Amino acid sequence: MELDELPPLPTERQVSAATGVPTGTLRYYRHRGHGGPASFKLTPRQVRYRREDVLKWIEQQYEASQAQRTA
Repeated sequence: MELDELPPLPTERQVSAATGVPTGTLRYYRHRGHGGPASFKLTPRQVRYRREDVLKWIEQQYEASQAQRTA
């Protein structure tokens, strides 16, 4: 799945497929409370992400890696 194909409220699997980040890593980020894209529970058993939050997180990762290169 490509990033531009992400639905407005993608599932964990869809985010994983679009970003290449394993679902286990996304779960770990959620458990820690930081490190990954913002998520929420749509129902007690359904975790969702907002497309714009995933894209924002990717941009933040890019900016952080660029800052490290120039430091």
